[in-house]
Amino acid sequence: MKTILVDIGNANNLQAFLNAVANLDFIKSVKLAKSDEPEDERLSVDEPETAYNWTNPSRPASEEEIELLIDKMENSSGGFSTEDVRLQMKQWAAQKSK
Repeated sequence: MKTILVDIGNANNLQAFLNAVANLDFIKSVKLAKSDEPEDERLSVDEPETAYNWTNPSRPASEEEIELLIDKMENSSGGFSTEDVRLQMKQWAAQKSK
């Protein structure tokens, strides 16, 4: 079983969302949970920030990692040119208008 947190910006839509989700066959239960924790603490990763745990998303990148990323991005020859993107967008628009 997996639990998810959903942030609904408009409180008026909350009951409609709960009703819609509850009608799905694979949903085991739907309930509104109240928490005493501030929102930023609920959404954080519960792993310590260490230099050796590079997979921890709450660990800030080191200056060296940022510099390596910038170098890779600047020296990258991959991707699409502006003209390639424009051509693909024109082709996509032509298909959508049919």
